[in-house]
Amino acid sequence: MIKLGEKQKLVVVKEVEFGVYLAPNLDEIENKVLLPGKQVPEGLKMGMK
Repeated sequence: MIKLGEKQKLVVVKEVEFGVYLAPNLDEIENKVLLPGKQVPEGLKMGMK
Protein backbone atom coordinates (compact mmCIF):
# COMPACT_ATOMS: atom_id res chain seq x y z
CA MET A 1 0.00 0.00 0.00
CA ILE A 2 1.20 3.51 -0.79
CA LYS A 3 1.59 5.66 2.33
CA LEU A 4 1.27 9.42 1.88
CA GLY A 5 3.99 11.58 3.41
CA GLU A 6 6.59 8.79 3.58
CA LYS A 7 9.53 7.95 1.33
CA GLN A 8 8.91 4.82 -0.71
CA LYS A 9 10.54 2.78 -3.43
CA LEU A 10 8.04 2.39 -6.24
CA VAL A 11 8.17 0.49 -9.55
CA VAL A 12 7.16 1.82 -12.97
CA VAL A 13 4.10 -0.26 -13.90
CA LYS A 14 2.79 1.68 -16.92
CA GLU A 15 4.16 4.25 -19.36
CA VAL A 16 1.80 6.78 -20.98
CA GLU A 17 2.51 9.81 -23.17
CA PHE A 18 1.99 12.24 -20.25
CA GLY A 19 4.09 10.37 -17.63
CA VAL A 20 4.40 7.04 -15.84
CA TYR A 21 2.36 5.18 -13.27
CA LEU A 22 4.17 3.92 -10.17
CA ALA A 23 3.14 1.17 -7.71
CA PRO A 24 4.72 -0.57 -4.70
CA ASN A 25 5.41 -3.64 -6.88
CA LEU A 26 4.25 -5.26 -10.10
CA ASP A 27 1.61 -7.30 -8.22
CA GLU A 28 -0.15 -4.23 -6.74
CA ILE A 29 -0.89 -2.23 -9.87
CA GLU A 30 -4.39 -1.30 -8.66
CA ASN A 31 -2.65 0.95 -6.06
CA LYS A 32 -0.84 3.21 -8.52
CA VAL A 33 0.04 6.90 -8.70
CA LEU A 34 0.87 9.10 -11.67
CA LEU A 35 4.27 10.77 -11.98
CA PRO A 36 3.84 13.54 -14.58
CA GLY A 37 6.20 13.53 -17.58
CA LYS A 38 8.05 16.67 -16.40
CA GLN A 39 9.03 14.81 -13.19
CA VAL A 40 10.14 11.52 -14.81
CA PRO A 41 13.94 11.08 -14.68
CA GLU A 42 15.58 10.56 -18.07
CA GLY A 43 16.05 6.87 -18.90
CA LEU A 44 13.39 5.55 -16.52
CA LYS A 45 11.84 2.38 -18.00
CA MET A 46 9.10 -0.12 -17.23
CA GLY A 47 9.84 -2.25 -14.13
CA MET A 48 12.55 0.09 -12.81
CA LYS A 49 12.55 1.33 -9.20
